[in-house]
Amino acid sequence: MEGVVRDTLTGSGHGRRAAWAVFDAAWYRKTYGIAEDGQGALEYYLTEGFKLGHSPNIYFCEEWYAAANPVVQQALTEGRIRSGFEHYCTSGRHERAGHWLFDPGYYREKNPDLTDEALERLGFANLYDHYLEVGSRENRIAHALFSTTLYRENFIDRSGFRIGEDECPFLHYLTQIENDNTEIPTSTYFDNDWYILQYPEVESEILNKKFSCALHHYLANSTPTEFNPLEYFREKFYLERYPELDKDVGLGKWFRSGYLHFIRFGQFEFRNPTPYINLQYYWTRRSNVMVDAQLANIQEPFAHLLTIGVLKGLPFAPMGNPVDVPERQSRALFLAHADNMMPQRARHPLDFRFEGDPQISVIMIIHNHLPMTLAALTTLRATYHGRIQVILVDSGSTDEARFIDRHVQGGLHLRFETNIGFVNACNSGLLHVRAPYLLFLNNDIQLTPGALDAAVSRLESEDDIGAVGAKVIRTNEKLQEAGCIVWRDGRTTGYMRDWSPLCPEANFVRDVDFCSGVFLLTKTDVVRRIGGFDVRFAPAYFEDADLCLEIWNAGYRVVYDPSVAVYHYEYGSSRESGAAFAMMHRNQKTFYTKHFQQLKRHFKDLPDIVSMARFAGKSRPRVLFIEDFVPLRGLGAGAVRSNDLIRVMDEIGYQVTVYPMHGTTATPAEIYADFPERVEVMHDVTHYNIGKFLSDRRDYFDCVWICRAHNLNLLKTALEQANFDPKKTTTVLDTEAIFSIREAVQAKRAGRHLDLKEAMSREFEHAHLCQEIVTVSATEAAVLHRFGFPHARVVGTYRPVKLTERSWQEREGILFVGSLYGDDTPNYDSLCWFIDQVMPLIEAELGWETRLNIVGHCAPGVPIDRFTSHSRVTWHGPVVELEKVYDMNRLLIAPTRFAAGTPYKVYEAASYGIPTVITNLLANQLGWKSGQHVIAVPVDDAEEFARQVVRVYRSPELWNSLREEAAALLRRDYGKETYVRALSHVLPATAARGEENPVRRPHGFPGTNQIVPASPPSLS
Repeated sequence: MEGVVRDTLTGSGHGRRAAWAVFDAAWYRKTYGIAEDGQGALEYYLTEGFKLGHSPNIYFCEEWYAAANPVVQQALTEGRIRSGFEHYCTSGRHERAGHWLFDPGYYREKNPDLTDEALERLGFANLYDHYLEVGSRENRIAHALFSTTLYRENFIDRSGFRIGEDECPFLHYLTQIENDNTEIPTSTYFDNDWYILQYPEVESEILNKKFSCALHHYLANSTPTEFNPLEYFREKFYLERYPELDKDVGLGKWFRSGYLHFIRFGQFEFRNPTPYINLQYYWTRRSNVMVDAQLANIQEPFAHLLTIGVLKGLPFAPMGNPVDVPERQSRALFLAHADNMMPQRARHPLDFRFEGDPQISVIMIIHNHLPMTLAALTTLRATYHGRIQVILVDSGSTDEARFIDRHVQGGLHLRFETNIGFVNACNSGLLHVRAPYLLFLNNDIQLTPGALDAAVSRLESEDDIGAVGAKVIRTNEKLQEAGCIVWRDGRTTGYMRDWSPLCPEANFVRDVDFCSGVFLLTKTDVVRRIGGFDVRFAPAYFEDADLCLEIWNAGYRVVYDPSVAVYHYEYGSSRESGAAFAMMHRNQKTFYTKHFQQLKRHFKDLPDIVSMARFAGKSRPRVLFIEDFVPLRGLGAGAVRSNDLIRVMDEIGYQVTVYPMHGTTATPAEIYADFPERVEVMHDVTHYNIGKFLSDRRDYFDCVWICRAHNLNLLKTALEQANFDPKKTTTVLDTEAIFSIREAVQAKRAGRHLDLKEAMSREFEHAHLCQEIVTVSATEAAVLHRFGFPHARVVGTYRPVKLTERSWQEREGILFVGSLYGDDTPNYDSLCWFIDQVMPLIEAELGWETRLNIVGHCAPGVPIDRFTSHSRVTWHGPVVELEKVYDMNRLLIAPTRFAAGTPYKVYEAASYGIPTVITNLLANQLGWKSGQHVIAVPVDDAEEFARQVVRVYRSPELWNSLREEAAALLRRDYGKETYVRALSHVLPATAARGEENPVRRPHGFPGTNQIVPASPPSLS
């Protein structure tokens, strides 16, 4: 061990020695039990100690350094170096950590002042040298799991002694864990007590001196991804949930565990630490979380959850903690529940008696298992109160199920002495069906409330629907299927099996190849024309897939509806799953042979095809609709217009997938109440997932509709990597509002100069990636034309007229509608100006009649005290039923002083028949006439604004005139026909528009071949 190591440890290699470069003889002898003898401790280390894996001092960990760096271990094995410390001295010190509790990358990130130039100027050998000499004493953080400040505080609490200001907390901690079995917590992010309880073997390893403490074990063990650091993080889940981290996590990679990635980056990207914690929901949904974060100065979401959220019991996810138990246990509970209901069923038989003709016939096959069958029938009776003909076909039961008619009144009980199988039993029941609708229902299920009503409504909604299937959930709260796919080779797949029932892909209506016979509602006459189940599939399996394909062949559709949900004890009627799989294999061959010609048109079973294969029947052009957040109508700020766009696209024949770039904090209830049932809303993703999403759905979308230019800029890399074929996929930029215009107006008001050309160039930097650009008004289209985008089109606003009923005399109050996303936004500015400058003038005229009602979403952290505490203001917050609010108030105000786009609230107010007083800024954006459609007032003219509000408020003649003229304008220019016509120039064609085989039109103006420039235009 001569050369560089000796020079380093004796100080002959350079002037000043770093702390990690000093040989500590006393520590060395004590640590390794080296007795005093003629040979000095340093000489022993240089000649013998390094061979035994010894470290030269407390600051360098030889064993860990070699294990954590595979390249070092390999060099040791090949004899190119003699110790890890030698490697560290020669090259490792510049980029690698010398100790398990020091992370040079983290230290540099947290201390940007420590550049290489600064370290050289100050005379430090590397970052570790700086930390040991200066940083630790200054309470700088050098590892995600070691806070010097927290360690100082916890040491006082545990020992009663204070660490001196001149002492190095890092050295103090290392000495503490070597000399004392008591481990002092060093980080919010690691729970040493929980860790020892969770992994009791660690305690024995500490006692045997293999590790010095729980934290040492966590950071230095040889299988880092096998251990969880605390109760609220699951390593395995994190790595499985985010597989793209595989290249960065593991021994010798950037992060030795997923947890260290999560602390540094994942929590700020709102990645989830466990299946039951939705970090984005926790951090952004609740305003009190944000307030607490500001007061406690905790800016790290997970740290806040651990220190405040857990203590206060704040919810971690919209739906609470999901059940996550082994399926064997959940199946046992399912059976136990059925057994526990038996006394009730014995004393109170189920009543299915009815008079007249039945509305639905239900065929249920039973073979033993009376408690399970009665549990299924109980949910059937509880969820549908109409006239049900229950046909119970007993296929050779040998237990008390033979006497089921003792427990079921009004049912038809067909009994066979032997097990005739599912197919033959169903066909025998079909002979007795009397209702127009026939439900095939397993006896090992439980229906959810409203399931059968939803299925009947779906079946009746369109004449060409022949069958409706359910979202089938297994007993362990995981999907069995959300509709099923038939592949080209005749094999089948339950779509989204093992996923959560709340996943977006399982929660929209679509036509499918087939739905399983667990729950299959059909039209009786269609099934009879087909001949029931094909006996070639007896006794069971593939008979339901065959029946559904025959329904398709008969000219009817099979529809999956997630509102129809059932719980299923899988293989409950056939306890031997091995026998079931054998029958499946045999019948697949029969199925393939029968439908060979039809299956040639099905997809081949490939992973990247599933998104297309999940649909059956006539294809609808597919639109990917990208927005900031899931555009709920209550959010305002353009979200209502986006919601309208999605609704109209769906209505005229497009299959829409909504993708929120910044995720959503809305609950599933809020989301699904606000969107058409055929729309797929990806509520569990953000822009961090967009690259993988586009890759997984390669060649899937016919149109990518990108709302707002800043999202296009954020998507640039993902779009380039997706490399859409412009002949197959149209990329549309929907400007929604040109924010450069808003910035220009805002700057002018503040007396600042803003270069509009530069701002436009920055906002539309990547517009060349899009074949189409649309805007909300002719005014903004003209701006785009002037700045180099002559192909920009207008797709304005759709707003149907639905006048509220109350007359002028029956209304009172002034209404403001708008979301408040910040104190520098147009809505917030206009509201403050109106309350401060205009309302006192109105109150001088109207007196006690002055009442301002404020309705709209308010983002966390936006100050609203000046509104909520005002004696003439009522703060309502977000309101779902806006029609009632408009019906109560006499007029709407929009005192906007800077903005872009067009004000949706003005369209909305006009559609409900409430006149509006606005600024001329908004009137110009709208192109509406003051005095005819609205009353417009110059910006900042408080006296005139107050005068016009009072004028409209007191004049029924003017009020009615404005109401009628605005409604007439909406009917003429903002109706469905006009809106669809505008969209038709942008979206790919559909068969609904008279094109059975859609042909894409050239991009550009109608009748022209003008194409978007290949590079960003120069602005003039």
